[in-house]
Amino acid sequence: MKRQDTDNGRVGTLVEAIRDDILYGVYRAGEWLKQIDLQERYEANRFEVRQALVELKNRRLVEHKVNSGFRVAAPDPEELLHLKAVRTILETGAAEPVVARATAADLVDLDDIAARFEQAIETADPPTRTELNYAFHRRLYDIAGNPVLAALIHDMRERGQSGTTGRWFTLAGLRLSAQEHHAMVAAIRARDAAALARRIRPGLPLRDRTDTLALGLACLIGVETGDDLGDVDAWLGSTLRDGVRANDDAAAGITALAMANLRILEGRYADAARWLAEAELHLERND
Repeated sequence: MKRQDTDNGRVGTLVEAIRDDILYGVYRAGEWLKQIDLQERYEANRFEVRQALVELKNRRLVEHKVNSGFRVAAPDPEELLHLKAVRTILETGAAEPVVARATAADLVDLDDIAARFEQAIETADPPTRTELNYAFHRRLYDIAGNPVLAALIHDMRERGQSGTTGRWFTLAGLRLSAQEHHAMVAAIRARDAAALARRIRPGLPLRDRTDTLALGLACLIGVETGDDLGDVDAWLGSTLRDGVRANDDAAAGITALAMANLRILEGRYADAARWLAEAELHLERND
């Protein structure tokens, strides 16, 4: 019996270790998790790894494919929209109690995590940045004083994303996230629940037109401030698809302009002209 208790304790620790690595981007969505590699990485036996993977499957963080094994779950786009809808309800609902209950000590903690995230943009690896982002949001929603609500929010955030988010493909996107953290703390300090709700709303699929325009402009800034062009290209493509899907011609137009700017930097002038024409089309529709 004692042996089983010890195994259960080790399995629980292993579950949390693999979970953290999934959420912090060590393992990416769709990546296969080979049991022998996990045994070596976490110094665990086959039984413990198998039990941990089953528990992570129950949490919907990994998937099991018969005759293939386990891989990191990759939610389909429709499921992601549903998860974001639930997050919108839960997270904006937490704004009022967070603002009402926040103490000076809470604000000091949030300021500290926000500052560490901002510093990590230049000094740390992606898993560390993701860990700090999760720490910020966990601390934020714990302030609400409702452990059931906080647990639901944390669960939705975990199921809806693993690794870094799309905007984190560029330095500009990371800096925008850092600014949002500081803005959330400022809203709490001002006891402005409405402002906090606007800042934390996850969006379906975009936060709002103003935020989307900010993303597009951040792309333009990123091109000028040392971001890898391939990363900027991937982020712009994702942002443009979101704008089109949301019928947000302002967002699609500014992003297409950023795409044209990128093509000019690459010397692909014919492609730049095509993107300029698409930008003009979207912006005319927006007028």
